[in-house]
Amino acid sequence: MTSNTDFPVLSLTERDRRMQHTRELLEREGLRGLILAGLTSREQYDAYLTNDYAEGIVIFPAEGLPTYITWQEGRVMRHEESKDLGVVPWIDDWQVGVDGVTVAKVLRKKGLDKGRIGVVGLNSKAPAEMNGYIPYALWSSVLQELPSTEFIDCSAVFAKMMLVKSKEELV
Repeated sequence: MTSNTDFPVLSLTERDRRMQHTRELLEREGLRGLILAGLTSREQYDAYLTNDYAEGIVIFPAEGLPTYITWQEGRVMRHEESKDLGVVPWIDDWQVGVDGVTVAKVLRKKGLDKGRIGVVGLNSKAPAEMNGYIPYALWSSVLQELPSTEFIDCSAVFAKMMLVKSKEELV
């Protein structure tokens, strides 16, 4: 993709491929959506669907547009500055508030407050993250806010899916 930058930028075709593979994973696993936490994890899985680095959480519905929740306004400002440089964002809806209340609010808004929702980051097996990396207070709040939602850890299946690289990623 051509942009007004001096660094390589993945294309919107690559974004669409990744999002399609994620939707296929959701269908295979019988999930209505995905909570994809990057936060301060080693792997930064959120970047797979955002093509950005904001140490946040992606709320990704099986149908509809995703939302990226980050922990501070400076990350959103950097995102806006990147757009001014010609970088086309992969996710348009950015919000501030990496906490259980905000995660639950976005899930409700997308109709994902009931049913089976996948979560990446609860039971990660990466080095130094053997017990996951989603903070206890954040996750406890999500569970309290959404008692009718069934959350399914899918960290391993998501990691396996994203290890398959496209030609564009290998360049």
